[in-house]
Amino acid sequence: MNSDHSTKRNIQLPDSPDECLGVGIKVIQNAYMSKMQSLEHEVRALRLSLDQEKAAHMQTMKRANALDVELIDSRERCKKLQEENRNLIQNLRAQNQQLEHFERLKQTLVGGLDSFQSESSRMHDGDGSGYADTRFLRRESFLQGIAPMAASSAPPPMCTTPVGSASVYGSFNSNQNHHQFGFPNAGGFSNNNMLEAGATTSHTSPVNNSTSSISGIGMQQKSHDSAMPDVSGDSGAGGRPSGIDGKSFFKVARSRLSYECFNKFLASIKRLNAQEQSTDATLADVKKIFDEEGEGNDDLYSDFAALLHRRD
Repeated sequence: MNSDHSTKRNIQLPDSPDECLGVGIKVIQNAYMSKMQSLEHEVRALRLSLDQEKAAHMQTMKRANALDVELIDSRERCKKLQEENRNLIQNLRAQNQQLEHFERLKQTLVGGLDSFQSESSRMHDGDGSGYADTRFLRRESFLQGIAPMAASSAPPPMCTTPVGSASVYGSFNSNQNHHQFGFPNAGGFSNNNMLEAGATTSHTSPVNNSTSSISGIGMQQKSHDSAMPDVSGDSGAGGRPSGIDGKSFFKVARSRLSYECFNKFLASIKRLNAQEQSTDATLADVKKIFDEEGEGNDDLYSDFAALLHRRD
């Protein structure tokens, strides 16, 4: 700096005032240009910085807008989750109530089943007045096959439940005025009476016509005054006494034969009642069925043959 000042001091100014004025103007111009260049450089730097700040500001604004959108979505999602939570709580309460209801129903069913089993065992251990063979409790065809047919009074409607079937059967057995298979205690029972009994019970009982045909055991139309003798042996009107009646025979057959053989036996009786086969063919068919069941059924065959021959 001192050398520069000394150099400047050593510069000789021209003697002419005009020349001195020109030198001064050049100095001013040089200083102005130098200052202008420095300011322009600073302006360019500031503009570059301003552009960078604007870009950063735009990025910040975009980020802020994205965050606003995410905030709105998060709030909506939060509302949906809260609503779903309330619905789940309500569903959970409803499921708990249903579970409690089902538990109570289960306890009721278990109690009813226990009482039914105890009732069944008590009926099985009884004196035979009730229905004790549980193999046929749920067999509708078997219930139709053993339902009694009465000419004067129709039995109550059959119940398809096991307990109802057993109780109805017990009430049928307690009737002292008619036999189980449609034979009155006294007097005859012709085909006309059998048809009337079937027509009477068809309105009050779901028992079909095959039951009435079974209860008739193949009786033929002879005359209006011809009657079938009582199979119980106590009528004394045209029939020789026997040690077994129709009700006792079918009860013993039901207890000794299997379900399949008993159904075949009933089907053979139905064919006889429908006049699709003769008495001899029926006896041969029944003999074959009893032989298929096993030995020891000769007494059943003899009783059945006696019943068929007695009604002729």
